[in-house]
Amino acid sequence: HHFTHLDSTNTFAIKMARQGGKQGTVVHADQQSCGRGRGEKQFLSPIGGLYFSLILRPKLPLQHLPLITLAAGVGLSRGIAQTFAIPVQLKWPNDLYINNKKLAGILTETGPFHGGQTDFVVVGIGINISTPTAEFPPELQEKTTTLHEVTGTTITAAALLPILVDNLLNAIKQLCGTLIEKNALLDEWRNKDYLLGKPLNYINAGKTVPAKGAGLADDGRYVIIDHHQTQHTITAGDLSPITVS
Repeated sequence: HHFTHLDSTNTFAIKMARQGGKQGTVVHADQQSCGRGRGEKQFLSPIGGLYFSLILRPKLPLQHLPLITLAAGVGLSRGIAQTFAIPVQLKWPNDLYINNKKLAGILTETGPFHGGQTDFVVVGIGINISTPTAEFPPELQEKTTTLHEVTGTTITAAALLPILVDNLLNAIKQLCGTLIEKNALLDEWRNKDYLLGKPLNYINAGKTVPAKGAGLADDGRYVIIDHHQTQHTITAGDLSPITVS
């Protein structure tokens, strides 16, 4: 379902899911006026990006739902690597990075729960394809990159979309498969962990804690070690990498 403009592909996809939209349904917009990021942050969605949402109806226990965002990151990284032969790193829990800059973000939202399972999950994706970084706000220009900037090649959103959707669905299928398949998926995420060993600030509830990344826990939470060498396994908050010049 393609639109030239939407307020939010996730909002539209959630409405479709509530009305019975099937697994694999895609809502794609050339531009969003009210794109959402994690924690109700605004996700800027100018012309030149790929913005889409995917309806899923996974058979997963409640405790495994946070792994969907991680699986989506793996699927997207596979699709980009397949298309451009460039390595993509994953920043917990929902960002894709190339060359120490953010390339894409993921927003996962769930439907109502019945019998310990959710009716549906909507995974929203925003990828910077060719928008000139000069068009982003000044505070984001040095932190953001695009596929065109990295590769020097041009690809349309319409050409990239089916490749990414196919890889996303395969990653979700792997997550919902056997324990061996799920663990292999998480190991692949770990091999692309952008924050591992890096200095960062953990920001939560108005507090900032200097720390470093220590890796992904089996349940999808992230482990950090603070400046007192105390280990924390976190479920919420922002992990902001510290750029060392």
